[in-house]
Amino acid sequence: MEYLVTLQKGYPDKYREKFSQADAIIIDNLQELGLFRQCLQDRFSNLLKAYFADYKQVVLFSRQPLDQIKGLANPNLISQFEWGLEVEMEEAC
Repeated sequence: MEYLVTLQKGYPDKYREKFSQADAIIIDNLQELGLFRQCLQDRFSNLLKAYFADYKQVVLFSRQPLDQIKGLANPNLISQFEWGLEVEMEEAC
């Protein structure tokens, strides 16, 4: 969510190069994406499109199933999330 917070504060160029050079990104707390305005969700969607186009890896973690994340306004995001494998993880004993 560091990327989205940076966008929200108005400093998108600060991390653009950092993220464009990475071969993979790991996004935790995806459920918080619904708290951001649609324009920020659109920018995140564009980031995912760029990664998929370059055959880079994207790993997303959420405490909620994707269909229960409230506030997702961008239908492309939901579609992009469904491109991958969804796995439910439980706490270890």
